[in-house]
Amino acid sequence: MGKVVNELSNVPSSSGSATSNITMDKDHDNISYTGQQIAAVLALMVGIWEVLLGLLQMGALLNVFLSDMLISGFTTGVAVHVLTSQIKYLFGIPVTAYSGPLKLIYIYIDVFRKIFDANPGEMLISAFCISLLVFNNEMKPKVKKYTNIPIPIELMVVILGTAASYYGQLHEVYGIRIVGHISTGLPAPSSPPVELLPRVALDAFIIGIVGYTSTFSVAKIFAKRRGYAVDATQELYAQVTA
Repeated sequence: MGKVVNELSNVPSSSGSATSNITMDKDHDNISYTGQQIAAVLALMVGIWEVLLGLLQMGALLNVFLSDMLISGFTTGVAVHVLTSQIKYLFGIPVTAYSGPLKLIYIYIDVFRKIFDANPGEMLISAFCISLLVFNNEMKPKVKKYTNIPIPIELMVVILGTAASYYGQLHEVYGIRIVGHISTGLPAPSSPPVELLPRVALDAFIIGIVGYTSTFSVAKIFAKRRGYAVDATQELYAQVTA
């Protein structure tokens, strides 16, 4: 979704601003929209598509194509893409953005070319956080014998990382990239610019199908483990309400 917002808003991804005003031409009039407005209308269009698919009972048709082998391959592919997208943050190196066929290969070639430019500070933080998460995952079966209360290790890692970054001045001293200032509160409620619906219709359809496939794949995995059935069409409606 972020890629679509950047493409429609013509705001470079390096700007880091989700609220910057952008200008789009409509009937030869300049109308200013924010990235939040474009994201809102895109989410609205995704919901409209999924409602239509649900009314047409297309969930059952999609279920036919989502075999166990396809789901296994899909989730593995998603994991590879997610890992690849985080490589530049794990090593603290700038990676060129690629698209199209073989983009994963090009990304890893770029990573290996720049591996000696990696930021040692970011590598140490990445190694520490991953080690902590792996250790927690290995300790879960043992801890479960004594209590059913899960340890919020992910939240603890975020809190520890934020505290270490702030008090250790990691950005200033070691050049570690940080999110920066986050505005407090929520933006005032407003209706999305519905005049943009036709422009985002195709992208919204693709996002809806990919999003539904991802969530339904996870639902089928849990259903297989727990021994219950999932309603493909109901999952469409559930994703819309979410």
